[in-house]
Amino acid sequence: MDWARQKLRKKRSPDGHPPSPGSMDIQIQALRGFSTACDLTPEETQAKKAPISMEERIIELTRENGSMRQEIAFFRGLADALQPLLPVIQYHVDELNSAIRLANDRIGEANAQWDAEVGTERPIGGT
Repeated sequence: MDWARQKLRKKRSPDGHPPSPGSMDIQIQALRGFSTACDLTPEETQAKKAPISMEERIIELTRENGSMRQEIAFFRGLADALQPLLPVIQYHVDELNSAIRLANDRIGEANAQWDAEVGTERPIGGT
């Protein structure tokens, strides 16, 4: 593909939707032309859909509601399974923090000893 075509070619947005109409698309539309960017706007796409009957919409919403109930049940079960892990994780986090504090204290002591004996640059932990 040559450079000019590559420059004119529009990319999809990060969320996967078609690009929004640009100034060129608006000019084309003003001249009663068509462009993909204008034809694929949410408004145009919705306008082209056939109207849905109330019964079909109720069926669709009932299915969606059932799916959401299943999703809620799944995440509730997941939360119930993970809840007992929180105290165990908290214990290990506290132990890790304690070990880090102890290591920092020892590094501080080593640096103080180094300063007392040598007095210049420290081999451990910088300042």
